[in-house]
Amino acid sequence: MRNILSNHNRFVILMSGLSVVGALQLLFVAVAASVLVVCSDLVSLLSVAEPLNYPKAVCIFKARGKWVTEIQQA
Repeated sequence: MRNILSNHNRFVILMSGLSVVGALQLLFVAVAASVLVVCSDLVSLLSVAEPLNYPKAVCIFKARGKWVTEIQQA
């Protein structure tokens, strides 16, 4: 009887671990998609401001409820 219970506990832990990993992957995909959308909007804005020779690409994304700005050298 103990063997059956320990196997069941391992199975539950394994399933909960897989669900956490799946949720993290979905969250990562959602964040990546929103970053791509915001970055593409900013790139189109920067292409309008191209005569100003703007040297940096700016990515804005929301991480843990806070807006994060990442500035990258072009």
